[in-house]
Amino acid sequence: MCIAGVAVLGDIFLQSCQNLHLRALTDSCTHFGIAVFSWMSVELNCRQQNVFTKKCLFESIFCGFLSSAVDLDHFICAASFKLKAAVSLSSRPFLHCTTIPIIVLLVLHMSSRIFFKSERLKTLLRDLGWIQAIALVSHHLRDGHRRGIWICPFGSIKYPYVVYIPFTLLVCLTVAKARQILDRNLNKTLKIPSCFDA
Repeated sequence: MCIAGVAVLGDIFLQSCQNLHLRALTDSCTHFGIAVFSWMSVELNCRQQNVFTKKCLFESIFCGFLSSAVDLDHFICAASFKLKAAVSLSSRPFLHCTTIPIIVLLVLHMSSRIFFKSERLKTLLRDLGWIQAIALVSHHLRDGHRRGIWICPFGSIKYPYVVYIPFTLLVCLTVAKARQILDRNLNKTLKIPSCFDA
């Protein structure tokens, strides 16, 4: 419910706002809020208990900042610090490609399994993979109702506005389930303690 509330309120305010700087701030704050609640949803579904730990809150806020930071690629591609130039790009900037978080997730998971011996580092890398995936995909889903989800090299998949909130909720549930399955299987294989144990 929190994800839907943040999304709808942010979009309503965005539509009524004319000031370019205020629109950018609202958009960034909405991305932040959706990502924060998305990661909380993943954590709560993984832990299967309503316990807010410091770790969960820190990870949720980090996920929110990461989601908001995605739009920095507009400034990089515009080669300018001016907001007008950043929002006037003819094509989507590189961090708006949904293939990127999928590749990063896979690389971090494989790296945690192959290259590192520290159990804490393995868990940290896997969690970081899931956090960045939620941060970027929640951002892409919100932006995608305008131009579609960009999955390189296949192109864009377009969908109507009403679909993006249910898609975001579905992604959270899917990530929570995938995280439980993959991480528990890895923990059995590597004989490391589960990060989901209370």
